[in-house]
Amino acid sequence: MSKMPVNLCITLALVLTLIFLQNLLLAADTQQHPKPFIVTSVSPITNIVRNIGGTHIHVIGIVPDGTDSHTFEPIPSDIKTLQAADMIIVNGLDLELPTLKLAEKVKKTKTTILQLGNRTLKEEDWQYDFSFPREHGHPNPHLWLNIELVMRYVEIIKENLSTLDPANKESYQKNAATLLAKLQKLDQAIFGCVGTIPINNRKLVTYHQ
Repeated sequence: MSKMPVNLCITLALVLTLIFLQNLLLAADTQQHPKPFIVTSVSPITNIVRNIGGTHIHVIGIVPDGTDSHTFEPIPSDIKTLQAADMIIVNGLDLELPTLKLAEKVKKTKTTILQLGNRTLKEEDWQYDFSFPREHGHPNPHLWLNIELVMRYVEIIKENLSTLDPANKESYQKNAATLLAKLQKLDQAIFGCVGTIPINNRKLVTYHQ
């Protein structure tokens, strides 16, 4: 078996040493500058936040997928999650009241609670219907079904993540722009589909608003 040339061995050793040192520096930097820990509520909000934050944030959704957000009650383990959060992002408009009340009690002093619906619509623009009668005082919170309003959610999340973590502002802006472009295409596709249906036949059947 032929021996590896000495110069090649030295070069290889130097390369491996540099890679090792680089990994150590990256690990140290991660420890000094950990990813922002973002706690969200329902899955639509969690999905939007993950799309914008990408690899720069750590996200946990409090409300499990498939759970009725209107009746969800936080469990004891959620206390530690909320206590550790650098930012708490919820839909608002009274959708997550038990979670919101708990978060207010246990969160860190500097942690912001971002209620997207409340920042998107003024109170005079809140919508009430048979499921959410005005006399009960709780508006219809499902703004994420309106693409125009979801796009506003995206802008609000982008702005707040950029404030929390300015080092990755450019990435948040880029991710938000990508998501907004997809939402714009989806909006156009929906209108295009609806446009193929005669006006008198445009009826929607849904189990939820």
